Amino acid sequence: MTDNPKWHPAYATLSAAGRQVATYPNKANSLYVHEKLVLDDAGTPDATMLLGSQNATATSLTRNRELSVWLTAAQAPDILTAAAATFTADRTGATRWNNTR
Repeated sequence: MTDNPKWHPAYATLSAAGRQVATYPNKANSLYVHEKLVLDDAGTPDATMLLGSQNATATSLTRNRELSVWLTAAQAPDILTAAAATFTADRTGATRWNNTR
């Protein structure tokens, strides 16, 4: 995520719920992550992936025309492996957000 102060309340809520939040600087030359990815059981034969354009909002899920692709490791193992590697690299390059700001 981008470390934008307008999102700090949401980050604090996620942190309070025990989730880790990782951010990139809010700068023009910094990586902007705009993916919607659900990756389950990555690296196993049962891995599945949902990759799409929709946000988890009522408008996005009920009114907008959005597109998602659901793939399994059996159907597209190379795509799941690449998606997992990209996610890991993005997460590794980010800074863990803390609620002391």
